[in-house]
Amino acid sequence: MESLNPLFSKTGTIIFEVAEEVETSADKPLELCLT
Repeated sequence: MESLNPLFSKTGTIIFEVAEEVETSADKPLELCLT
């Protein structure tokens, strides 16, 4: 974990867990919104 400075950009990978029914629901897209 680290803080992000709003004046700089950062690249990387975000890993998270979702419920099995979300993972297997191919007819509904998954959206990740960062604000």
